[in-house]
Amino acid sequence: MKGRIVDYLFIRNGKGRLTLDLDEDFRHQWDRLHDKDVDISIKKYSEPRTLRANAYLWTLITEIGNALRQDKEDVYEDMLHRYGQGGAVAVQEQFALNFEKTNKYTEFLGMSELNGKTWWHYRFWVGSHEYNREEFSILLDGVIQEAKNLGLDVRPREEIEAMLNDMEENHGRG
Repeated sequence: MKGRIVDYLFIRNGKGRLTLDLDEDFRHQWDRLHDKDVDISIKKYSEPRTLRANAYLWTLITEIGNALRQDKEDVYEDMLHRYGQGGAVAVQEQFALNFEKTNKYTEFLGMSELNGKTWWHYRFWVGSHEYNREEFSILLDGVIQEAKNLGLDVRPREEIEAMLNDMEENHGRG
């Protein structure tokens, strides 16, 4: 749900009161939750991608896979590695297998010792379903260039821009 933080009041007992303006009707949730403890998470809003842009990404990935005689999931992972979002992380040895199970796109980099503990180092990539408009645009532009390099037809730039602009107008997840 999209909204805006309007006010914050610090209360003497160390607690606080946060006021929000919401872009949607919250009455149904209010009826269910107003007298309950709730788990709250607030993060900066970013425009989601659209189904149209996502469908085009997968169309190109499939065509690239067909041209290279590769599985589209393998092509997708390769595109994430080249143009996707991610980072690096060190995980204590005892948690490494759980990290691998819960993170699909990882690469093991090696191990190290620090203060008597073994750490496993990974490079990881985030799946495109988590991307905002800018991140998705970078990935899509990279996939488009890969398709062009293989001699595949791509849609005109104006049509691609229209798909990306839909992201700014569409507030639902793609």
